[in-house]
Amino acid sequence: MTIQDDITHRSADIHWPDGLDPTDADLFAHNEIVIEAPAQEIWQRLIAATTWPSWYSNAADVVVTNPSQLLGDGVSFEWSTFGLKISSTVAEFVPTARLGWYGRSQGLQAYHTWLLVPRERGTYVVMEEIGLGDAAKGLAQTNPGHMHRGHDLWNISLKFLCETRPDAVHYETDATYANAKEL
Repeated sequence: MTIQDDITHRSADIHWPDGLDPTDADLFAHNEIVIEAPAQEIWQRLIAATTWPSWYSNAADVVVTNPSQLLGDGVSFEWSTFGLKISSTVAEFVPTARLGWYGRSQGLQAYHTWLLVPRERGTYVVMEEIGLGDAAKGLAQTNPGHMHRGHDLWNISLKFLCETRPDAVHYETDATYANAKEL
């Protein structure tokens, strides 16, 4: 997929913050997948950001400022992804439906968003991200499909995690995930 392909397939249901539009971005990725699990199960995995590195290899060193260790409205978190150390703040938080955050790094401003739409069988998951700045321009020029492929990996990893039998998943002992299940 090229950036232009992703723009063509972008979701009309994503809420973009004022001044941020995929057609004006230096870098953009649209990814979608159907996960045969309820939106609540997927949501629990997404807001337990400190556990991302255990199931998504492109996330590392996640530190969430919220005492619960869960993402929430206005919660900030630091992490590494795509080789960059990112400072992020949650800007859209609609439980089991929408999660979006700003991300900043040297030469990069980004906005990443998830949309979860329940279906008769499972949940339709849309992930989109825009990048602005020199780092985004550089990646778009040198490896334009990199962010798309990285997000495909995130979606596939999330699908595998959520569709695995609960007794085969070892998150039940993880306190962060246990807190997310209570929401």
